[in-house]
Amino acid sequence: MKKLEKYTKKNLLGEGSFGRAYLVTAESTGEQCVIKEIDVRSMPLEAQKETLKEAKIMEELNHPNIIRFREVYKTKKGNICIVMDYADGYLD
Repeated sequence: MKKLEKYTKKNLLGEGSFGRAYLVTAESTGEQCVIKEIDVRSMPLEAQKETLKEAKIMEELNHPNIIRFREVYKTKKGNICIVMDYADGYLD
């Protein structure tokens, strides 16, 4: 079984109906990442399935124009956390 990375939260990047996105630092490498933390407990069943489907699809993607997926895990509180690379900057 793969050991999960540990992250230190830096700040909140945004929030929506079911979750929040945080800028974090990977403790082992110091790299900045984003954790999309989703509270699935309050979601309708169909939305829960779609969230898991999104994570599975992201795990399979490997393209230079798509943000890299790192891992997904479930917290003790029942939230799903999707970890991705942090895209610093934006396109004009």
